[in-house]
Parts: sequence; structure tokens; C-alpha cells
Amino acid sequence: MDDLRAYLLRQLSGVFTDEREVRQVVRALIEDAPRTALVELDTRIPVWFEQAVTRLKAGEPVQYVTGKAHFHGLVLEVGPAVLIPRPETEEMTDLAWKRARHMAHPRILDIGTGSGCIAIVLAVKMKNAYIEAWDISGSALEVAARNADRHGVEVRLLQRDALDQRSWSREHSLDLIISNPPYISAQESVFMDSSVRNHEPVQALYGPADDPLAFYRTIAREGRNVLRQGGMTICECSEFSSGQVAEIFVDAGWHDVELLPDMQGKERFLVALS
Repeated sequence: MDDLRAYLLRQLSGVFTDEREVRQVVRALIEDAPRTALVELDTRIPVWFEQAVTRLKAGEPVQYVTGKAHFHGLVLEVGPAVLIPRPETEEMTDLAWKRARHMAHPRILDIGTGSGCIAIVLAVKMKNAYIEAWDISGSALEVAARNADRHGVEVRLLQRDALDQRSWSREHSLDLIISNPPYISAQESVFMDSSVRNHEPVQALYGPADDPLAFYRTIAREGRNVLRQGGMTICECSEFSSGQVAEIFVDAGWHDVELLPDMQGKERFLVALS
């Protein structure tokens, strides 16, 4: 194992300039590699690790290389069909749990579920909750279904376009809507790491070109019709447009609209009451 670790550190030192990041990637490769990748370890560097190095040198995220991401203590399957869950989304999920845990039998809707990370964590932590999760991508829902099955939770997964008003017509009496929707604009994309721009699903990253905040407008408009009185919406948003998102909800008649900071002090989370 020491030889493998030394090989990976040597190969990846020029790929990641920060030494701590190199060590984190190497640790992820070794810990999350498929068991079959280690069968040749006694005689040579396993082929899987050689291929992993090639993929990382091409800019592919380590989570796609291993097919695994760690989120709120869970190991989730990820791949090019879904976003890699971020620490900020962990923070939002924890915020939602703290706000909803007192509810007797909460009905929760996760919009743009991707890997299912938010819905699955809430299902694990809130055994008494009904949780529904939408995504427009059938491939993403397949990943989410495998993750839900892996962790033994029940989440109702539906292929729906949240921007289509007809998707909302069958919903009623929800307690919580939570979403990390596509919101990045073309102008913001220059701040993104190239591994994100080149490898993560465009459909899950970017809002509509003519209105990057369209998902927030739809949730603000339709959400009030499907939430019970006093129900809550929690959304992740960009630090660059969080103020605009808050205005959208205020203008739509929501109450107690607030923006909360992430661990870095950036306004990233919107909370609003119906």
C-alpha cells in the first residue's frame, strides 16, 4: 500500500498544486477504489489506479473516477448524470432538518434531486417523513434510486420538470420545499473550476439562458399553492444573486424571508415561509 500511495502522490503532484488537496485525492482513490482494483497490489500498481491517474490528469473529478461521494456521513453513488454533492448542500440539508425535525409527519419535496443526496439524508434522519423528489433527468433518478436502496430509505422519485406548471398541479399540503436548483449564469461560469465546467451535467448547473433565476421564480410562484399555511421553502443560491432571489420571494408574498450564510460567511441559503 505504501508503494501505491507513493506512486499516486508522485503522479498527481503536478495535477493538483496544493499538497493537501493531492493527499486528499490520493486518500479518496485508495479508500473508495473498488475492491477488485487491489487484486494486483502485491505484484504491481493495479491497472485501475493507472487509469484513474489518466482520468484525473484529464481534469475529471475524483468522485467520478471512484463513482462515490461522501455526503453527511453517507457514501453515495455519483456519475456524470448527477452533480457532485458539495459541503454547502450538506449545510442546507442540516438547516432543513433542524427546521423540520419538530414536525410530526412532515411532507417534503426536494426539487432537482440529482443523486438524491438531500432527500436521502432527510429520509435517514426523519423516519416519519414523506419525501418526494423530482428531477427532469431520468438518468439522475436512476442514480438516486440506487442510492435510496443502498441506504434503505423510501423516497418517491418522480421525473418532472419543475418549470412546467403542470408538474405542480398534483401537489398539496406540503410542509417543506427544499431545492438546490440550476442557477449559474454564463457570467458566473468563469468562476467555476474547469473540472466542473467540463465534466458535471450542464442541465444541473445552469439556469435557463434567458433567465438564470427561473427556478426560484417558479418555486416562489407555485410553492405557495402547494405548501400548507406556515410551510417553508429552503433554497441554495449563488452568493452573487442571493439578494435577487430574496427579492423574488418577497415580491411573491412570502413571509419572514431571510438569507443565511454558509460556513465561509457567504449568503447562500434562502429560507421563506408561505
